Amino acid sequence: MENPIIIEYTFDDKVINDAEGVYPIILPLDAKIASGPRSSKSIYLGPSGGFQADISKVPCSNITKFHINIVFNLNEEFQGRQVLAESKKLPFTLELIGDASSVKLIGSVRSAAIGWGSTEAWNSGIRHGIWHSSDLIFDGDTLTLFLDRRVVSYYSFGTVVQLEINTLARTVLIGGYGSTAFNGRIASFKLSREIPNNLQALANHLNTTLNGTSRPNSKRCGTSLTSDF
Repeated sequence: MENPIIIEYTFDDKVINDAEGVYPIILPLDAKIASGPRSSKSIYLGPSGGFQADISKVPCSNITKFHINIVFNLNEEFQGRQVLAESKKLPFTLELIGDASSVKLIGSVRSAAIGWGSTEAWNSGIRHGIWHSSDLIFDGDTLTLFLDRRVVSYYSFGTVVQLEINTLARTVLIGGYGSTAFNGRIASFKLSREIPNNLQALANHLNTTLNGTSRPNSKRCGTSLTSDF
């Protein structure tokens, strides 16, 4: 049986193996191992930014749904764009947009027929110096964004779509780089072909609640689970 987890990283050393030991990465020279949530460790990214995980050998053409989780701690409020994670091979972006007084969390995915779809940008309650857990799930037609186990926004394509898989692309970028580098700590990152049942249940409840109503493609929400952060 194919392992549903594509990559999964925790950070307690400068040379990192994923959970299966298949996709090792070497952290940037200016990255530092720091404290994480509870008793775990994290990576504190330096000026050179994040790092790339090579997933060129991952067969992505049959991926119709996915789940991303990242646990992060923003260093300070900012103005502009900071990337938590993105990939062209499996076309998604999870990013922060700052306007100096608030930080917005946005998830995006690209379909082959329609192009990019993004969740609504809004003040998602992200505070610097606080550990947050973000989940992004795509179930075939809807992209749902969670912060600390709360559904905060979604985007519906309105029909089942195929992802625009880029077979020539090779990596997942974690932490951005250059002007979009994430300024803070990352405790873990996970990319999986399967969606956790509890997150899918919340997304399904949202779709059922809004079924038959006149709804925009993108919307903010507030359904929640108990958070560990």
